[in-house]
Amino acid sequence: MVRLTLSVLLATVFATAAAYASSPPGKLYRLDADASFQQGCFDPCLCPLGEPVIVHGAFVLGPPIPGNVVDFHRVGDIYWTVGDPLEPLHTITGRGTYRLTNYGPDRSHSLDLTLSTDGGPPQAFFSDFVPADSGPMTLDIPVSLNGMYCYDTVLRVSAVPATRVERYALTDASTYQQGCFDPCDCLLEAPRPMSGTFDLVPLFDTGTVAGYAVARTRLVVPPAPGLRPLRFAGFGRYTLVQGFAGPADTMSLLLRSGTLVTPFDSPLENTSTMFPAISVTVDMNDMVCFDKLLTIDAFPAE
Repeated sequence: MVRLTLSVLLATVFATAAAYASSPPGKLYRLDADASFQQGCFDPCLCPLGEPVIVHGAFVLGPPIPGNVVDFHRVGDIYWTVGDPLEPLHTITGRGTYRLTNYGPDRSHSLDLTLSTDGGPPQAFFSDFVPADSGPMTLDIPVSLNGMYCYDTVLRVSAVPATRVERYALTDASTYQQGCFDPCDCLLEAPRPMSGTFDLVPLFDTGTVAGYAVARTRLVVPPAPGLRPLRFAGFGRYTLVQGFAGPADTMSLLLRSGTLVTPFDSPLENTSTMFPAISVTVDMNDMVCFDKLLTIDAFPAE
């Protein structure tokens, strides 16, 4: 699995923490099989144009904010991966605005998105208004950096409401721990209990690899002597592989605590936990020197 370079990610998330200050209330959407990423030259330039590459992921579409001729919706909790879900070409996060005309029989819609690719600086993707042929709440909108002029990056945002959403609850085996691992010598705190919930949204299933969006994550770590309580909120992805050596899984999360946004992930490793139960440990620094570890042990909530 490709892990994003921590120094690059942290340099970006400090500057863009406001983008994740609060998740919009609303409906979960998942990208469908037509969602794609394409990069290269469009007219009038003549450099090569790459083939479209599939994109997996989800986002939250907020409720309408009425306007005179256009209704506005916040778009949040974007976490998309490009290409192979186990070794993605890119990881894309961000937020934006969806616009839907509110007059006449022929609706049209558009998207403006602020997206970070692989932890890089935020970039503004936009679209023109295009016909909402598939229905007003089904999206199929190409967004780009340069209006598909000359060299450009284009994302086809083709998405439908998520109809299968499973709420998970953490068990008593879930913990939070921070401190120093080898080669550093600062204090390693004892694990603290952690509670919380998240939503799991199926994205694809090839029979061997199944991908899920992790959405509306809310985690709470109670105070301990000399230590303050912690709260985390965020989103990400979970991937389960059924192989000859038994099941293996990996999870990546982008979590906010206060004003700090931090990426956590785990390597792809064999697991003895039988899905739909999930048991993974995600961290921010590969257990090298100072690190934070979240052991997430969860079952579908009844």
